[in-house]
Amino acid sequence: QRLVAGIRGIAPGRHAIREALHGTDSPQGQWRTRLAAFFRTEREFWKVILAAILALVLSAAFISAAIPRYELQVKSPAFRKDGTYEVPAGEILFRWSLTKEQWFRETDVTDGKANLTISQTTGRTVTSLQDQVGEAKANLLPGQYEVRVDAAAYQRTETIALRVTGQSSNTDTATLTGTVFEKLGTNEKGLQGAKVTIDEMPTMTPTETDTYGHFTIKDIPKAYHENVRLHVSKEGYLPEPHHSEDVVLGAAPPRIKLTRKK
Repeated sequence: QRLVAGIRGIAPGRHAIREALHGTDSPQGQWRTRLAAFFRTEREFWKVILAAILALVLSAAFISAAIPRYELQVKSPAFRKDGTYEVPAGEILFRWSLTKEQWFRETDVTDGKANLTISQTTGRTVTSLQDQVGEAKANLLPGQYEVRVDAAAYQRTETIALRVTGQSSNTDTATLTGTVFEKLGTNEKGLQGAKVTIDEMPTMTPTETDTYGHFTIKDIPKAYHENVRLHVSKEGYLPEPHHSEDVVLGAAPPRIKLTRKK
């Protein structure tokens, strides 16, 4: 003890030596002080980090709940076989729904508009209906189709494969006759060779008018007293094409007027 006290330059005695060896001024004491300070600093550091992580998680959940999310689902046609929807030929009802999830609640979007595009497997567009709310109807002949429902305002799109079978869903069919003519002074002249189709049946083979401008469309998959719209065109005549107003099946035969281009 005296030797150590002499080397350290301290008063002899066990208590003084113990303080010299383990006090804050000794290497061992300084190491312990630094170690304690380090752990205190680490604890403060992790407190800050954990608080930041917790705040980030809570804010992410808050932001996620605040942002509305939309879901688009095709409701009709309903019958599905091997991933393809299957319906009989004729007038087909397409129905879809839009739902909105926000603040952990799900609600129906009753006024959500969508565009309906029906294409053949070859890529040819059969019909395109804009700004439909919830449903749309189209007359389709037998074949394979792709139906796309695009709710662009909500950034949601659904595409289904559709097989239209040869059996018609309508037990009644109608026949439509009419006339396409041009005005020549005070007289009228029937236009031969004008092509007539029905807007709701864009895949049908056009019917051509005869020498007197008459046309007949048979086996229309609609009942009498229902409405159709005619699509009439002839090269060199206006409008090109002509779209008629609603024509009532079984009523007075429609008369379509075209004008020769000047």
